[in-house]
This record gives sequence, structure tokens and C-alpha cells, in this order.
Amino acid sequence: ALPEIWSYGHRNPQGAALDLAGNLWVNEHGARGGDEVNRIRPGVNYGWPVITYGRHYSGAKIGEGTEKSGMAQPEHYW
Repeated sequence: ALPEIWSYGHRNPQGAALDLAGNLWVNEHGARGGDEVNRIRPGVNYGWPVITYGRHYSGAKIGEGTEKSGMAQPEHYW
């Protein structure tokens, strides 16, 4: 990512918090089964819309699957 882009590949961030160590945590609202919590790090691609654990509301697959090289996995998803 360019230096002015902190991170990318997010879908609909709903909230953010800093922990005691100064880490930034964000929860993102995803389609059916695609909600996730990520620890945000500079320059990291979090995958949306290429990878996700969610499915479209119609039931169709979104993107290419749940994993791809160079894209971060969520800390937790549901």
C-alpha cells in the first residue's frame, strides 16, 4: 500500500478500539457469516471483496474463497 493508506480490504467497519498496548482493533459487518474482528496493521490487505467467510444474502459465493496469499485472516469471524 502507499504510505498514506494505513490498511485496505475492509467491508463496512462498525467500530474501532485501541487496546492497552496501542493496537487498533476493528469489527466489520459482513454478509451472512462474514462479520469479523481484525487487528489493524499498516499496509495490510484484509481481503474484501476478494476473500471473506460470508456469503451474499442471496446465498451466492462472494469473491474467491476464504484465503489468498498476501491477504490477512481475521482474528475472529462469525
